[in-house]
Amino acid sequence: MSSTPSLTSDSGRRTVHGAGYSLSWRTGPRGVVTSPDLELSDGDGARWMQICALSSAHTIRPDALVITHTVHPSFGDVTDMVRTNDVLEHDVTGRPVSVAAQLRARFEIVSGVLPGYPVDTDQWPMPNRAEWLDHAETQAGLGVPALYYLEHVRDGEPIDLEHLSLIGRTWDEYRKRLE
Repeated sequence: MSSTPSLTSDSGRRTVHGAGYSLSWRTGPRGVVTSPDLELSDGDGARWMQICALSSAHTIRPDALVITHTVHPSFGDVTDMVRTNDVLEHDVTGRPVSVAAQLRARFEIVSGVLPGYPVDTDQWPMPNRAEWLDHAETQAGLGVPALYYLEHVRDGEPIDLEHLSLIGRTWDEYRKRLE
């Protein structure tokens, strides 16, 4: 994009304050023209332009992390990490679905489309504590671990020190893989 947003603090330094950037994947302008070498639908083209605006965060803050919901090779130049969205509790017939199995399937899709890109493993929503623990053990081997629950998963399913110790071990495993 030709223009770069300028976020300025009171001290006059260019800086970004906040946890990050987010775009809703549900909406976007129609009929947007993008780079001629991209073969994207109107909605995808609009999304690409929005993410380009976000990726200019790297100009403001070189270590910015742009996480998107865009599992498509045309978005590889404007994203740093892929988030695969909320997990499902049930399949189309209403049967419960393993959240760890969904994570593995989604990781395979991202790896096939955008090899080498880190995956935000998400963690929302979890149907119960057992599924949450299974997901927690799986996520560290597939992507960047997430922790959305700290006190309880569902009413009557508290998270205790034993569970948090498991979380700590999986995060340790993840950090070791990064070395």
